Amino acid sequence: MTDRQREMRVLATVLATILGADIPSNHGRVYDIASIAPAAPDLTPRELQVMNLLALGHRNDKIAELLNLSEITVRTHLKNARDKLRAPTRESALVRAMQLGLINPPGYRNR
Repeated sequence: MTDRQREMRVLATVLATILGADIPSNHGRVYDIASIAPAAPDLTPRELQVMNLLALGHRNDKIAELLNLSEITVRTHLKNARDKLRAPTRESALVRAMQLGLINPPGYRNR
């Protein structure tokens, strides 16, 4: 679990505790809504590789060349990653992957 995920889980637990008894409890007054909070999707190692190369500014043809894949396979990995991240575009998929701590391209400064 990344630091960001841990922070979100704590925040979700605090909010659930404030909301009251509508949420199932394991310990009386403390409510853990981690089971309904959005979790980081499990991207495959290859999907993560493709996303990292995309974050570095490479186009599909260059990513295919670097990973010794066909361009169609690269597009498939990107589509699968977008679907898992629930992102309509490759740009929004990159943003979401960085927010979730799935990728951290060199040179990117977290603000």
